Amino acid sequence: MTGGCAIIPSRDKPAERPVPHATSPDADPRSPGGFLSRLSTPLTRWQRKTPQPPKAQPLRKIGTVRTLSKDGSYAIVELEPGMMVAPGTELLITATGGDPSCLKVAEIQPPYFVADIVNGRAEPGDRVQQ
Repeated sequence: MTGGCAIIPSRDKPAERPVPHATSPDADPRSPGGFLSRLSTPLTRWQRKTPQPPKAQPLRKIGTVRTLSKDGSYAIVELEPGMMVAPGTELLITATGGDPSCLKVAEIQPPYFVADIVNGRAEPGDRVQQ
């Protein structure tokens, strides 16, 4: 009796099953290559987006020192056209050859204002910036 030919798998090693690709419809989303496995992996420090620090605003010219008191405790500053400051505002003097100084606005009478010199020194013609 001769029957049909058949291949009987050997029992030495198990039969290999094809591994479905992650994008195939047969793929299990929880399998090591599936979509959901990528969601559960923690982000490394290079993958996390760090917030960008705020951009620094450029200094804008508020006015120019016109005169100083004899004792050097306050300055009279001429405002630039279209600029306005409030009493108590702290401003910066950028001297042409020295260290920056700090002013605090005391009294305003447009187009001039009086400011106390908090630290540093000022000279007539120095730029006042904010």
